[in-house]
Amino acid sequence: WSSVACSNDGTFIIATESQGNPWKVDSNGDLQEDTTIGSTKNWSDVACSSDGTYAVLSVEDGNIWIYDIQNQAGVYGEITTITSTQKWSAVACSEDFTFIVGVVDGGHIWVYSSSSWSEVSSSSSIGSSRKWMDVCCSSDGSKVAAIVDDGRVWMSYDKGASWSMESSISQNYKWRCITCSDAFELLAA
Repeated sequence: WSSVACSNDGTFIIATESQGNPWKVDSNGDLQEDTTIGSTKNWSDVACSSDGTYAVLSVEDGNIWIYDIQNQAGVYGEITTITSTQKWSAVACSEDFTFIVGVVDGGHIWVYSSSSWSEVSSSSSIGSSRKWMDVCCSSDGSKVAAIVDDGRVWMSYDKGASWSMESSISQNYKWRCITCSDAFELLAA
């Protein structure tokens, strides 16, 4: 298993595995493998909206996928508008799914907002590509935190438009995971 996400009420659960398929809880409460994508993938992470109607899944050395339960009882769509396949480490989304953020191991941060994807490029305060490990965001997507392997914690307070390194951490750490409360007043890494 590589990741798991669920709706706020726990009625929708989706899990991913390395070199496999997504798994979802069916209407009977049983975890079932979903083979509708066609071929197995090296899934790295998954996040979903608070009501479970949408999920975003990332593929290491691949693309971002969106799962839409509203569309024909659940279909997956591959996001191919991002310039090339990436080594995605993690994804996060706002509770209403209007904001998505993804981080690339050895690359940059990508943000989906206002119906389009944009790359937080080397011209930003982040600088060159980094070994991003994980990302989280507030429930409304306005605040984002991301961690770098053998590096620091980076924060954004404007939906990923600008970033700053957290100054209260004075040295690099081998970060693996980060999470935050809905209002972003509490973070744990």
